[in-house]
Amino acid sequence: MQLPTIKIPWSTVVRRLRRPSLIIAHREMGMKVDGVASELIKAIQETPPPAPISVGLSWEATQQPGRNITLRLLQHFHPKHPIAVDVLLKSQGDDLYVKFDLVAAAWIAHYQRALYGAAVLTLWLVLFGVFWISTDAHHALAVSFAGKYFPGNPPAGVAVLVTGWNVTTNSQELLQDPLNPEKAFVRGKPWSFGKYFRADPFLFLQTVARTPAVIMALAAGIMLLVPRYSYRYACLWIGWPPPEDFEVAFVAYRAWIERIFYDMMLREYGVTKADTLEIETP
Repeated sequence: MQLPTIKIPWSTVVRRLRRPSLIIAHREMGMKVDGVASELIKAIQETPPPAPISVGLSWEATQQPGRNITLRLLQHFHPKHPIAVDVLLKSQGDDLYVKFDLVAAAWIAHYQRALYGAAVLTLWLVLFGVFWISTDAHHALAVSFAGKYFPGNPPAGVAVLVTGWNVTTNSQELLQDPLNPEKAFVRGKPWSFGKYFRADPFLFLQTVARTPAVIMALAAGIMLLVPRYSYRYACLWIGWPPPEDFEVAFVAYRAWIERIFYDMMLREYGVTKADTLEIETP
């Protein structure tokens, strides 16, 4: 069977929508893997599709003609968000093992979680920014670092970290204007949030880790109170399908493939539901 290989970058199986696998015990179906694959492709191509479909082989799966074939039926449901049904046909002795998996890009497969995580992170950045600007947390962080790195003169250390003063005296300026000793200090650049972390990650986390964690818990709690349908408006605004629409499209597309498969098996091989055994997969 000459079929193109279809790859979905960073894809994964949508496990929350997984269906039972099938064992078909009827007239040595395990010996007809290639024939079943060909007939399924033919039946799909002869049926008006709900959206444009690309037919090929799964890029990730091992293909063994006559024994193990995984077809990938890619539906272009949305320009940026294709979805696929992988149909695994495997010889299991005289029986035929069949599995239908929904496949999508990883972040689409976890659509709701991704949206929730992005919302929580955005809210956390806002709340933490407000906290950092409206409180004296920067000064408190500088005091902790000054106590360790400027043990002989912590106030001078705070001046270096918070205001950016360089405590190395400029003797020439001091001689010219001894009544203004502040001129003996050279203006530098205050330490940024990232510089504290790079200088001493352990002390940084020890000093401020609790506050971001508390704010993150607060942001997560707030977002839990937001109704799920609210995500719909954000998705429509950026031109993405809402999560519930995407899940309906997923399930409906797989059901369409399964219906064509059962019709084909009955028409071409006389296989009925009584010949199939459903197997729950983890």
